[in-house]
Amino acid sequence: MPEEVAILFALSIGAGTIITLAWMVTNYLKSKHQPPSVEQPEVRQQLDDMRTRLEAVEERLDFAERLLAQQRDPKQIGGR
Repeated sequence: MPEEVAILFALSIGAGTIITLAWMVTNYLKSKHQPPSVEQPEVRQQLDDMRTRLEAVEERLDFAERLLAQQRDPKQIGGR
């Protein structure tokens, strides 16, 4: 009887260890794959910087389109 109790005790400890390790690994992997929160100041700053750069690129594109439209012959634009 004492051997059986010792075996059950050892199996319980082993199963508990495996379950705990699996839980720890799962939580670690979940934390590594979470996207950054917009509430974080550095993420907010990066978004603001990208928005500013995108607005500048849009302005340059509009300017280049206007220059190209002025240089073309209006007959060519209409396809005639």
